[in-house]
Amino acid sequence: MISMANLFKLKDHKSVELSVLEELFAMERSTLITLILLETILLYILVPILGNSIIAWYGITISLSLWRLYNAYDYKNHPERNSPKIWHEKFVVQVWLTALLFSILAIFSMPNLDSYYQLFIFIVLVGISSGAVKALSADHRTAIGYLIIMLFPLMVEMLLLMRKDTYILAFLVVIYFFTQMSMILNSYERSMQLKAKEREIAIAKAKLHEKQEIVQRFFEQASDALFSYDKNLKLLDCNDSFLNLLKMKKEEIIGKNLGNLPLDKLAGIAGKTLQRSRKIYRGTFRTAGAEELWIEAKFSTILNENGEVSGGIALIEDKTREQRTREELEYLVSHDPLTSVSNKRGFQQYMGELIKKERHKNHYSLLLYLDLKNLKKINDTYGHETGNWVLIETGMRLKRSIDTYCNVSRFGGDEFSIVIPFVATTKKELYDETNKRVAMIEELFSEPFGIEKFTFEIGYDMGIVPIKPGSKNIETILQQAGISLLEAKKSKKSDISIYNDSIGEKYKKIYMMQEDLQKALKEKRLELFFQPVFSKGGRKLRCAEALLRWNHPTKGQITPDDFLNIASGSGIMREIDDWVFEECCKTIARWKERDIFKIENISINMNLKKLLDKNSVIHFAEVMKKYRVAKNEIVFEIDESLLTENFDVLYSSLENLEKEGFLCAIDNFGSNYTILPSLRKLSFHLLKIDRYFIDNLNEGLENIFFTRMIIEMGKKFNYDIVAKGVENRKQETILKSIDPDIMFQGELKEAAMSEKDFIERYLA
Repeated sequence: MISMANLFKLKDHKSVELSVLEELFAMERSTLITLILLETILLYILVPILGNSIIAWYGITISLSLWRLYNAYDYKNHPERNSPKIWHEKFVVQVWLTALLFSILAIFSMPNLDSYYQLFIFIVLVGISSGAVKALSADHRTAIGYLIIMLFPLMVEMLLLMRKDTYILAFLVVIYFFTQMSMILNSYERSMQLKAKEREIAIAKAKLHEKQEIVQRFFEQASDALFSYDKNLKLLDCNDSFLNLLKMKKEEIIGKNLGNLPLDKLAGIAGKTLQRSRKIYRGTFRTAGAEELWIEAKFSTILNENGEVSGGIALIEDKTREQRTREELEYLVSHDPLTSVSNKRGFQQYMGELIKKERHKNHYSLLLYLDLKNLKKINDTYGHETGNWVLIETGMRLKRSIDTYCNVSRFGGDEFSIVIPFVATTKKELYDETNKRVAMIEELFSEPFGIEKFTFEIGYDMGIVPIKPGSKNIETILQQAGISLLEAKKSKKSDISIYNDSIGEKYKKIYMMQEDLQKALKEKRLELFFQPVFSKGGRKLRCAEALLRWNHPTKGQITPDDFLNIASGSGIMREIDDWVFEECCKTIARWKERDIFKIENISINMNLKKLLDKNSVIHFAEVMKKYRVAKNEIVFEIDESLLTENFDVLYSSLENLEKEGFLCAIDNFGSNYTILPSLRKLSFHLLKIDRYFIDNLNEGLENIFFTRMIIEMGKKFNYDIVAKGVENRKQETILKSIDPDIMFQGELKEAAMSEKDFIERYLA
């Protein structure tokens, strides 16, 4: 039986098993709603009698019940939040507090109630205790504690009422308490016995499972090739699997020496096992029919009854299929499934082997890194199947052009690499070999690619990396290849670039600038300058353009022309666009707060792709709402060159942007005449003439004519016209003669300035 002394050491908390804890919280979730309803019914019945005191009791009790319910669901959803011990401690405290609150109800309410309501309270509390004990039966200590806390005060209260009926009720409480105690303890005892039996069953099952594994292992091994031999390495016996493996009959091999059979590779290993050792052989094995297999042979010593070595036994597993599968998987993992040339992993494996070779210490190797130029156009025009054929044909041509010891890889997309190892020991030899390989590639791509009735001229950019003798860092070599290819793409003179230290240094500076720009965003070194835009022939301030400036810690102030291309290349352009937009909103909000926002709007340059992204537009609207900026107070300037590509695709998106209430402007208008017919379709707010026309107004009537045509066409479609880059009086005079109401922006009127200067000069 359970020791009563141990049972009531409740202060020495001992957590229950996890299964019991889960059962307790499951019961909490299923019973607490009923308890809350019962508490509410008690409030409803007793509030006319007990008044505010029962309301206070109800508030505390209902809060505790809701807390318990919250913890029950918290445990269900996030059991990892606390250890099982802490969960159990919280559970016990909450349950016992509930019992205490019901005891308090009995102690303080019964003296104020008539006998009818006293009996009602008595029945309710006994009923609650009965239900609680059932819910807590999995945890006998907590259940007994609950009974003591609830029933002992109830019994005392019945005695204090000093009536015959209450004495009877007190006596019944005592009987009920010990009955429940007995039931709880018996239930716990049965539970312990059941768990003990379950443990015995689990142990029996484990032993049975172990025996089953031994039997299973025996059958598995019996299906493999088995043979035994004596101390003289004569074959004594074998199974059918061994005969099938060897492709021989039993009478042909029994009694023969292992060295005289197709087992000569294994005979030496078998002899070593006679020295009381175990050996394993993994490798190739030729059958009597000259078939080559991959096997794993395990050799063990056999001892006689005197403990002396009498021979050995071998188990041979045919690993041929496994080995071939492994080789196929290695091939698949390291090769491009479309072109069958190596992939990036295969390239790295090849390079890893190359740099380990002795010749690498004193030989140059070459890495050619190609990017096909017009594959995207082929995919878009003729479909991806045709584009895939071009890739396959490219891979085949490259493989045909090299020796077997070279490597061709595809890095995904339209990028290929060729590694030609150990081409030279001197720079002169390297130079000649590089020219030879460049000529080879040119010849490969000079022949058109033909499929069915289509013929394609495939161009390429190529970066070349001379791999120096002794180079170890493959990632550095790949980085150099990427840099040289990027240089080839940017070059206007040639599609080929050979990596050298000066190119590396150039891109190192670019990468450093990119890192500085990333830091500038974090350290708030970017700043908005504002250039005023004047209307009425340049006499009245109408709006402003926000221009980005970068306060570099060592290089001073840097203009966008010097760093935005770097930003685009580094992938942080989206962050800069977001920063510019939010900073512009903040500026407008500050000016409104000071009541100095005296212009129509502020324009900012914006990446077209960002404007066409629905999520970005939603973000812009949220930021504007946050700073209480109206949509017509910011104008997005889009460079005309971006509108000429895929105009039909862009048109619907831009139209929706306008319908949302955002204002857009065409920047640098007139640089591409193909946009002129589409001007009528665009419902933009503003048109800024490209400064090329303004710069050349002084150089002939042709430029004046084109400028006049742009202004008249823009006004015809209700655009506001801004002349950008007005720098001298003559330009101003000519523009005013064309249109007296044209808007001006440029150095002649005012250069871009800091926010502080702009406020002092125009807004304060």
